[in-house]
Amino acid sequence: AGFTTGQATHTSERLSTRFRGFSDLRELTRSRFWEFALFTGSTGSMQLGRFILTLAAARALSAGDFPGWALLLTATVFTPVLLLGVMNGMSRQVPYLIGARDGAGAAQVEVATWGMVGYAIVLIALGGAVAVAIGVDEPTAGATVLVLVMSLVFQVQQSALRARLQFNPASYQQFGMATLTLAVAGLLFLAGTTSYVALAAAYGGSLAIAVAAGILIRRPLLGGFSWPASRGLAAIGLPILVAGVLFSLLLTEDRLIATVVLGTGAAAPYLLASLTAASMLVVISTVSMQTYPRMALTYGQYGEVRSVYQMSRRQGWLALATCAPLAVLILVGAWFVLPRWLPEYREAFLPIAILLGGLILLSAFTGYGNFLNVIGAQWTYLRVQAASVVIAAGLILLGSLAAGTVGVAVGAALGYLSYGALLLRAAGRQAQARSQANMAGTYSMEDPG
Repeated sequence: AGFTTGQATHTSERLSTRFRGFSDLRELTRSRFWEFALFTGSTGSMQLGRFILTLAAARALSAGDFPGWALLLTATVFTPVLLLGVMNGMSRQVPYLIGARDGAGAAQVEVATWGMVGYAIVLIALGGAVAVAIGVDEPTAGATVLVLVMSLVFQVQQSALRARLQFNPASYQQFGMATLTLAVAGLLFLAGTTSYVALAAAYGGSLAIAVAAGILIRRPLLGGFSWPASRGLAAIGLPILVAGVLFSLLLTEDRLIATVVLGTGAAAPYLLASLTAASMLVVISTVSMQTYPRMALTYGQYGEVRSVYQMSRRQGWLALATCAPLAVLILVGAWFVLPRWLPEYREAFLPIAILLGGLILLSAFTGYGNFLNVIGAQWTYLRVQAASVVIAAGLILLGSLAAGTVGVAVGAALGYLSYGALLLRAAGRQAQARSQANMAGTYSMEDPG
């Protein structure tokens, strides 16, 4: 009684979009459970493989070679920066266009992305040539270029598979790469000593094998470099790329501040605590990576902001349900290990507990970042990241001055919470503004926020 036709229609739309958002993620949590478990396990195995390889390298390389190896591994994380956000744009546009039933457009996006990869490979090769010209020996430069190129191609292959929701093939490739990495680490332990060139060549070769397997899994769509197409993808993906770098800074700036303020020796227990708690980020990131293309697909299919917003909320619940028991396991493990095997790091237990609590809260809000990127509000997302880095740095600095390692942990946890609150506020405002624009018929993909 008292319901107008417009109110009834609006209520029906709200129920419809809520059902769509929940049902798409129920598919992930129910019928796709093993897909989720497989992808999480493969991602974790790759991280474990790199960690064991780092330990083996520290044992096998000379003190002069190991820093170069550590820098090379760090550089592989940042090689996608050479694509200027094009890969990030592909990750958003391909599922969106598939949802909009524009398969040809999705294929064109992939072609443009691989064209940009060719451009980046040329830049890496030129960098190697310059290194040789200024005095670096050719074997060192060649092995370094091999690792950087193969790592970049591997990451783009993974991104292309995820964009098409092909998570099982992506998992198989990751498991293969993890196995190859562990094989290289095993050879290092057996050899006892090695050189930077030999290690880089072996690791680059393992990456090349994984890339070849990726080509067999799904051939890349090649068609040459197109600057207009790449520029369009960069306009979407560059702010997402920069925001991702800032997010990494948000999660690691506590270690830098602790080291500077407390000193290397006093900060050691906190550094262990931070690295231990960070192991939970693997689960948070895999949940996010699996829900993001589904959000974009749903948005392309229905064009409704509210359905994507409901999916972001659902992602938060899924992340919470996954991270909470894992945090308990990590905490129990720390309680058992620290006093028995690492008594000098006994005081790391409380910071571990505080950081885990902060990361659990953070996991509940990460879906709103996906929401902002999916609906075209990536510049709003970037502003939230920039503000959060500054706020968290201030909180961590105050905490370190007030209460040492525990204060740093409290500051970091509060920084995560403030980041989540800013994300929630920005996503809510964008959802309201976009919904009103849809109803008024004035909606635009441009970020108004």
